[in-house]
Amino acid sequence: MPIYDKGDYVIKLAPPDGWSFEPSEVALSVDGETDMCSQGQDVDFTFQGFGVTGQVISLGSTEGPAGVTVTLTSTSDRDRLKTQVTTGPAGRFTFSPVPAGDYEVTASHPVWKLAPHRTQVSVRGDNGDVGTQLAVAGFDVSGKVVSGSEPVSDVTFVLHGRRTEAAPLTGCEVSPAAGYTARSGLPPALCRVVSDAQGRFVFPVVPSGEYVVVPFYAGARTRFDVRPTEVEVRVAQDSAAIGEPFQVAGYTISGRVLTSVAGGKKVGLGGATVRLDSRSVVTEKDGSYTIEGANSGQFRLSAEAESVQFESRTVTVSPSAPQLPDLVAAAFQVCGKVDLSNLPDGVSAGPRSVEFKVAGSETAYTAVTAADGAFCTFLRPATYRLRVVVSEDERKRGLSFGSAQQELAVSAPVSGVAFSPFRARVSGTVRCLESCAGLQLTLSAEGLLPRAATAVADGRFAFDGVLPGQYEVTVTKDEWCWAASSVPVTVSAADVTGLQLIQSGYRLTLITSHSTEILFRLASAGSTAPAADYATLTAGSNTLCVPAAGVYQVEPRGCHQFQEPALRADTTSAAPLELRAVTHRVSGSVSCREATKDVRVRLTVETEVTELETRAEDGGKVHRFSVQARPGQVMTFQPQSDTMLFTPTYRQLTAGEDCADEAVTFQARKGTFISGRISPSLAGARITVSAADMEPVTAITDDKGAYQIGPLVPDRQYEVDAEKEGYVLTKTDGKPGHFEARKLAELRLRVTDEAGRPLPGVLLSVSGGKDYRRNSLTDEDGRQVFLSLSPGQYFIRPMMKEYEFTPASKMAEIAEGATLEVTVSGRRVAYSLVGRVTTLTGDPEPGVVVEAVAGPQCDHHQEEATSEPTGALRIRGLRPQCEYTVRMKTGTDTNTQFSRGIPDSQTVRVADGDVSGFRLVAFRRLGEMDVTVRVVSAPQHLSSLRLVVSAAGSEAPLISQPVAGSPLVVLPAPLARDGRQYVARLESSLSAATHTVRSAEVAFTADAAARHIELQFSAERRPVDAELGAGPVLGLPLTLLAVLLAVNQRKCLEMGKKLWAKYQARAGAGAARRESGGAAAGDGVGVIVRPVTVKVKARKPIGDRRPAPANLPAFCPELRARLAAEGIEQVFLVQVTVLPELLAAAESPLPPADL
Repeated sequence: MPIYDKGDYVIKLAPPDGWSFEPSEVALSVDGETDMCSQGQDVDFTFQGFGVTGQVISLGSTEGPAGVTVTLTSTSDRDRLKTQVTTGPAGRFTFSPVPAGDYEVTASHPVWKLAPHRTQVSVRGDNGDVGTQLAVAGFDVSGKVVSGSEPVSDVTFVLHGRRTEAAPLTGCEVSPAAGYTARSGLPPALCRVVSDAQGRFVFPVVPSGEYVVVPFYAGARTRFDVRPTEVEVRVAQDSAAIGEPFQVAGYTISGRVLTSVAGGKKVGLGGATVRLDSRSVVTEKDGSYTIEGANSGQFRLSAEAESVQFESRTVTVSPSAPQLPDLVAAAFQVCGKVDLSNLPDGVSAGPRSVEFKVAGSETAYTAVTAADGAFCTFLRPATYRLRVVVSEDERKRGLSFGSAQQELAVSAPVSGVAFSPFRARVSGTVRCLESCAGLQLTLSAEGLLPRAATAVADGRFAFDGVLPGQYEVTVTKDEWCWAASSVPVTVSAADVTGLQLIQSGYRLTLITSHSTEILFRLASAGSTAPAADYATLTAGSNTLCVPAAGVYQVEPRGCHQFQEPALRADTTSAAPLELRAVTHRVSGSVSCREATKDVRVRLTVETEVTELETRAEDGGKVHRFSVQARPGQVMTFQPQSDTMLFTPTYRQLTAGEDCADEAVTFQARKGTFISGRISPSLAGARITVSAADMEPVTAITDDKGAYQIGPLVPDRQYEVDAEKEGYVLTKTDGKPGHFEARKLAELRLRVTDEAGRPLPGVLLSVSGGKDYRRNSLTDEDGRQVFLSLSPGQYFIRPMMKEYEFTPASKMAEIAEGATLEVTVSGRRVAYSLVGRVTTLTGDPEPGVVVEAVAGPQCDHHQEEATSEPTGALRIRGLRPQCEYTVRMKTGTDTNTQFSRGIPDSQTVRVADGDVSGFRLVAFRRLGEMDVTVRVVSAPQHLSSLRLVVSAAGSEAPLISQPVAGSPLVVLPAPLARDGRQYVARLESSLSAATHTVRSAEVAFTADAAARHIELQFSAERRPVDAELGAGPVLGLPLTLLAVLLAVNQRKCLEMGKKLWAKYQARAGAGAARRESGGAAAGDGVGVIVRPVTVKVKARKPIGDRRPAPANLPAFCPELRARLAAEGIEQVFLVQVTVLPELLAAAESPLPPADL
C-alpha cells in the first residue's frame, strides 16, 4: 500500500463475527525514516482463533444467573490453554479467541451448586456452541436468629414448598425434626437446617420458586419462643437472604460461684447467695445455680458468702449463651495476732499496724490491731509480704516483731498469722590474696537500712542483732575480682555462720572501639611473671580479671590495627585502658577452575595504584589477598592475568567501620579463541563475534582471508558473522568460524515520464533472491541502484500516486556478479493541489488536515493531506476535469487545536495539470480568557471596595484587586480557558457597626475568550438616634417637593420623558453587553475591550500592528467629551484583528474619524 503523505494512519482488519486476530488494528506514524514502512517491515495480522458461546441456566428454567465462572480447558494440552470468563445477563458467556481443537467447559461458583457442571465442545473451522448444557442446581437461602443483638445457635429451621423432580434439594436434612408439627395449610416440609454459633442458617441448594421458612427449637435445658413464626421466601436467579432476623425471647440461664481457679481446677462454693438485679438464688454444693424465665439484656450479677468477698459485674444475657460467667472470689479474710508482750521501755502496746505488700509490686494494704493485738482484713488472692509497722523512734529503742518480713499466699480464708520478736547473729570469712584487714562488707534486705561490718586481717566478720528474714552479704572492694561478690542469707530462728567470700584476682578495665583479641602478660620487675594469656574483648567497656597484682603489657591481636601496638595497665590504677582501631582488614579471594600461578590483584585507592600480595591455596586454585583500610576509603580491586578471564572484571568497595573478610571475591577461568578463514581468500572482510550480554568483538581478515579473536569467555554460545560490501558471505557447513565468499550482482533502474524526463520520487519495490526485499525512491535523476544482490529472479514494481507505469511490473533474472539495467516509463493520470497553510502572521502552520471533495459528477471523490513543518501542502490524486471544494477538515478527532480556516472553503477545477497557489490561514483556539467587571455602586463607596476572584468551592482568593475609584475593573492577568468554575465577589472596608452592606457574588465558567460580568454593591449608614420619628423628618421635604412639581408641571413631564428614553437606551446597551459576555463561549472572539482609564498588561499581538494615528491622545478626550454629552459614561479602545490582505490594499493608515 503506497503512502505518499507523512502523518498518522490506522490499518484495521474486519474479520467475520467470532473470529479473532491479533492485533485488530495497527497505528502507524509515517515520518519517512523510523516508521515500519520506511524501514521495509511488514504489518502482520495473526489469526488467534474462533469463539465459544453458551448459557448457564437454572434447573427448571430457560434463564440463568450472572456471576458464574466458566472455564475453558483444552483436552489435548490442559496446561497450555486454560481461560475463564464470568456469565453475564441471563447466564450467557463467550470465549474468544479459541484455537481449533477439542475443549472441556466447566462451570463453578463459590456458593451455588452446578449440575451438570461440565461438558465438551469442538471448534472446527467455525465458532463452537455449548448451548444450555450447564445448569445451576439451586441457590442458597440464608437468614439469622438473634436475641436482642446476640446470635442464637442450634435453632432448627424447616423449609416448606413444592418439590420438583427436575430440581431436587440437597445439602440439608430431609428427615423430620423431633417434636416438630407444622400448622395446617402449609406446603409439605422439604428439609431442615440448624443455626450456627453466629446465629446464621443456610439452605445451600434451593431451586427457583416460592417457599416458607418456619423456625423451631426446644433444647434439653432451654426453651425458646422464636418470632416471627414463619417467613415467605421467593428464590429467583440469585441467592436469597431473609432480611429481618428471627428474634428469640423467654429462656433459662445458669452459672457457678467459685472460690478459686488455681492450677486450672475450679472449686465451687455452696450456700452463696447470687443476685441478678432484684432476683436472688442460693448455690448448690458444687456452686451451681439456675434462674428461670430470663430475658435478654444487661444485668448486675453479684454474690455473697461468709469470709469471702465477690465483685459484682455487668453481664449480657442472651439465648446464644445461657451459661452465665463464673463468679470467682475477689478477696478472702485474713486474721492473725501481734504479740505485744516484753516490749522495750518507752514503747506503747498498741494498737499497731500490719502491712500486707503484694510480692513484686508496690501495692500495699494495712490492717490495724485491736488492744490485744488481734487483726482481720480482706485481701485479694496473691502472695503478700507481711510486716508490723514500726516507727523510727521505736526501731531505735530496739523494737522488732518476729521476722523482718514473712510471705503469705492468700487463696482461701487465712487465720493464725502471728508476729513475735527475735534477733540473730550472722558471721563468716573472706579469703583474700593478700591481707583482708579493713575490708568493708554490707548486710542488706529489702525495706531495711543496710548494715556494715569490717573484716579483720584473717578475713573474719560478723553482724549482730539481725531480725529474721532474707538478706544479702556484699563485699565492697571493686578493684578486686570475686568468685561471687555477694552471698544470700536466710535468717529464721537461729544464728547464721560459715558464710564465705573468695577473691579470684585483680580487676583491669579496658575500653576498645572494636571487638578484638588481646595478649596480656605481667611486666612488673622482680616478680615471678605468669605465662602470657589471651582474652577476647567486645566493643565498649570490658573487665579483665588478672591473677596477680602489678603492671601488665597488653597487645591487641586480630584484623584491626590500633593506634599503639602495645599498652601498659596497672592493677592499682582505677583509670581504664583505651584501645582505638585506626584501620580494618579487608580481604578477598580469586577462585580458579584450574590451578594457575598467573593471578595478580591490582588495588587502586584514589590515584595510587599498588599490586597486592596474593597467597595461593588448594594447589593454586584459590588466591587470597588482604589490605588494611581506613573507614570511608574507596578501593577498586582488579584481578589481572595473561591467560585467565575474571568475573566480575573489577569490584569497587568502600571500607567500613569494621573488618570485612571475603568482602571481594572473583571467579577465574581460562579464556578461549575463535579462528577461521574465508574461501576463496578475501582480505578486508569484517568478522564480528557476539553473544548475549557481551559487547561485540571485531577483526579484519588478512591477505589469506584468515582471522583470530580471543581470549573469550568459554562455555558460551557465540555468533560469528562476516560482511563486506558487494559480497555475500555464507557460513561453511560443518566448519564453525569459516565462510564462503560470492560476489553479488547489481540492479540499476531508471524511471522517466512520457517526454523522457527523469521522474523523481517513484517508489520502487524489489523482492526475490534469498529473502531479499527493499523499497526505495528514485532520486532527482529518476534513478535508483540496488546493490549486493544474490543470483536469482527478482520482482520489480514501480508505484507513485497519479501515475501509471509501463511495464506495471517486471520479473528479471540476474546472474551472479552481473549488472542489469531496467528502464520504466510513467504516464500522468491525476494531478495535485499545491499550496501553503500559514498563521495570520504568515508563519508556517504544520499539522493542518485539508481535504478536497468533488461533486456528484466525479462520484464525490475525496482526497486529503496534512501540512508539513514548512507549511507546504500537497493533495495528490485529484482527477482531471473535476471540480473540488477544498477546506479545512472537521471532525471529533481532526484539527482539534484549530478553530477555523480562512477562507472557509475554496473551489478549484483540475484540468490537465497541477493546481498551485492555494493558501489557507488557520486560526488556533485561544487558551486564555479575559475578564472585565463592572461595579454598580454609589461613587463614594468605590474606594472602599476590593474585587476578589476565587475558584468555586474555595475561599482562597486567586486574584484580589482594589476597585480604585473606577467602576470598571479588568483582571490583571487572564484566566486559563480550562472550563473551571470561578466566583467573583466584592469586599468592603466599611465598618459593619456604621453601615448596612449588601453585596452579591457571581459565578462564571472559563470557557470563552472573554467574559464581562456585573456586581451590585450598596451601603446605607445606620441611624444615629433610633428614637427620632420619621414623620417630622420626612414631612417638610415631601411638602416642598409637591409644591415644586405643581408649579413646574410641564417641565417635569418633558424631563421625565427624556430620562425614560435614556434609561431604555442604556438598559438595551447593557443587555447587549451582558449577552455578548455570556455568549463568549463560542469560537472566533476577535475583539478585546479594555477601559481607557486603566493601565493594561501588554499582550502579544495577534496579527500585524500598524502605528496609531499621531493625534490619538488629543482625539480621545475630544471624543470622550462629545459622548459624555450624550450620556455615555465609558470610552473603550478596541483592538481589531485585520487580515493582511486588507491592510495591503489600503494606501495609508485609517484616519481618526474612521477609527
